[in-house]
Amino acid sequence: MKKLIISFVVLSVVAFIIVTAVMPNTPAASKKLAAEIKTASADGKNVFIQLSSTGCVTCRKMKPELEKLMADFANNQNIFIVNVDVDAHPSIATQFAVNAVPTQVLLSTGSEEIYRNTGYLSFDSMKSLLNEALN
Repeated sequence: MKKLIISFVVLSVVAFIIVTAVMPNTPAASKKLAAEIKTASADGKNVFIQLSSTGCVTCRKMKPELEKLMADFANNQNIFIVNVDVDAHPSIATQFAVNAVPTQVLLSTGSEEIYRNTGYLSFDSMKSLLNEALN
């Protein structure tokens, strides 16, 4: 019985170490991501934020659409696109008052929220929104 308890404790410690090493949900990681968003806006860029969760079916459906959008705007120096996992970065979810996922937020160059959508948004809709914001 004593060996079983020791084995359980050792496995629990190892599992905890692995999970904390793999998941970037530390406050430092969230602060870094929040700083990147703030810096991009301060640098005169519009910021498009997709707030999602790995457990969300709609979020997983949107992931290829968002990746395609990121590829389309990769060379555009006036836009910063980021996907934020609300489970890994709850402080950012709180900052943007996310009540449901997926949520998309578009910030102007002055960090002012100029667009918000909750739910699925197609590639064409996202692209049109960004082109409109850039013009």
